[in-house]
Order: sequence, then structure tokens, then C-alpha cells
Amino acid sequence: MKQHYYDGRYWNETQMNALIKRISTNPTVRTRKIVEMVEGTSILDIGCGIGNITALVADKVSPNGRVIGIDFLQDNIDLANEWFKRQNVEFRVGTVENLKFNPASFDCVLFLEVIEHVENPAVVLKSIHRLLKPNGCLIVSTPNGASFDTFFQNLKSFKKTIRSIETETHGTGTERDHIYMWALPQLYRLLNRCGFTYVKHEFAGAGLPFTNIDRLLGTNFSDFSALYMAVSGWE
Repeated sequence: MKQHYYDGRYWNETQMNALIKRISTNPTVRTRKIVEMVEGTSILDIGCGIGNITALVADKVSPNGRVIGIDFLQDNIDLANEWFKRQNVEFRVGTVENLKFNPASFDCVLFLEVIEHVENPAVVLKSIHRLLKPNGCLIVSTPNGASFDTFFQNLKSFKKTIRSIETETHGTGTERDHIYMWALPQLYRLLNRCGFTYVKHEFAGAGLPFTNIDRLLGTNFSDFSALYMAVSGWE
């Protein structure tokens, strides 16, 4: 039976079909919020994974819009072309640095659950800034460094964490590749210093039991991801 490598492990055809059906028919709250944020008709999805969000965005901007999804894993792009290809979508293997897009090519860039993996995030963000048209928008999502989930992860034995990190497989595109953890102020400081200005942000809850605490206190500590939309200051 055919095997698919995705999210750090191998899936057989039956498992992959079930996953594709689930994410296609029941998008997460985060996914729905991201698609709502997208503006314009020329869109770049950096780190598109298997292309499910790319396809939803393509459906939104159809029939005249165009969407390019890029990912550094060939397996992801193969799955994207198999499951989420559209007439107005192109999937490519590569990174924003090595694919050499022309400046001011895109109305909107998606950078979803990627910035925590990037060794030099400021370099990548400045590259994205150059790719945006005047008043174009960047949408970033990343795990919330101020969440309860992060707090409890840090209670684990650091000796075990060290052994795990020293023996882990690189390039899986999973949490094992996370280098940074961003809280809201620090992420926006970086975005601002790379030329972006704030428009809005939203949180998408992780469904943890701490949501009751958040509701009582009006906080967002149980939220998994902070979503940002920033307007380019390109000149």
C-alpha cells in the first residue's frame, strides 16, 4: 500500500484519505479566520504544507486570482498537487529566498505556523516585505509563547528535553523543528522592525481546560496561536 510522509510520520492510503476528508470538510477555527483575513488576488502561501489552506484561499479569490504555495518538503508538494490542485494554484518546492520572486509581486502573503521554524526570521520577513505590493498584507500565525500550554511544557525535565533534542530528526516540519517561541509583543516588535505596521490580531483557542479561566479573567493564555495581519510599508 502506498505510503505518504506528512507531519513527521508515514501514513497509508486509508489514513491519508481520512485526514484529507477531515481537514477539507471541517476547517479549524484558525483556518477559517485566516481565509477571512486574505485580501487581494495575488497570494503567496509560504510553508503551505499539503496545500489545504492554499486551496481554500484559491477558492476565495477565484476566478481571477492566482495563488502560489511553496514548501521545502517535496513530500508535502506532492500531496498538495495530488489533493488540492486548482486551476488558479501553483505548488512549488523551495523557500522564499531561493525561488527569487520579483519584488512587489503579491497582494497578500501567508506565513502560517512557519516563523517558529526559521533560523533567521528577520531575514525572511524582510524578503517577504519586498515581495508585497504597496499596502499589501502579511498574515502570520504561530504558537502563542504566553499560553498555559507553553508554561506546562517548560515544567518537563530539561535533561530529558536535552536528550530528545540531541537525537531528534531534523526537517520534519513538526514541533521538533521549532526554534523560537513568540509572545504577542515580541512578534510584533520583530514585524515592525522589518517594515510592517499593525492592522489587527486574533486568537484561536486550543480547546484546553483553561478556557474557563480565560473566560472569567478576560485573558488569552489558553490560546494556541496568535494571528496577525500587518500592512506593508513598502515604498
